Amino acid sequence: MVLTHCNVPACPAVERLRYWDGSYQEPRSQKELLGSIFPEGIIVNNPEVVQIPGYQVGTWNADPIHSEIGFSVRHMMVSNVRGRFADFEAIVTTAENPLNSTARAAIRVASIDTGHDTRDTDLRSSGFLSVDEYPEMMFTSTAIRMDGDAYLVDGDLTIRGTTKPITLRAETGGIGPDPYGFTRAGFHITTEINRSDFGITGNVLIEGGGVVIADKVKIEIELQMVLQKN
Repeated sequence: MVLTHCNVPACPAVERLRYWDGSYQEPRSQKELLGSIFPEGIIVNNPEVVQIPGYQVGTWNADPIHSEIGFSVRHMMVSNVRGRFADFEAIVTTAENPLNSTARAAIRVASIDTGHDTRDTDLRSSGFLSVDEYPEMMFTSTAIRMDGDAYLVDGDLTIRGTTKPITLRAETGGIGPDPYGFTRAGFHITTEINRSDFGITGNVLIEGGGVVIADKVKIEIELQMVLQKN
């Protein structure tokens, strides 16, 4: 039995399991070996840690025709208004261990579309997104963790020149070939942010209490990624 790809300092290749009290025992499996040496649950970079059917290492680009970056905000304290950003790029670079993969995205904020021209013009103004001064919204991942069958993608989100850490919850829709010789992967991604954290504070008070636009913004993303050929 040999440990491989261990990210813990001074992790040896071993034939027998040595406990902290100095005793030895022949391990029955690698899972038992890891659990006994690292009882607190340290993540080990091993391709067997996460297995995804159809998974491939490489660079994946979002297909904008079959992807959407949407959001919803509480309006007048009674209902939700939905919108989307039509112009964006997203790139995922997958590693041998999926948890070592990286993701980044750039969104052109002037492409905001809530289905109402006057409202969209207001949202592009300096009171909200200030698209002339800050034309792009950026996300860069910093870590990926498992949460049941889903993935938690930690990263830095930059809006209006302000960067804050956020966590995306990503669920896979599957990986498979398309009719054109490419491989595609689907993801459903959700998170929530407070717009005031990024300097988006424009609002109107409602008589008797409350505001026209809530601070919390729910983000819902559908991504269809295409593996790039070498």
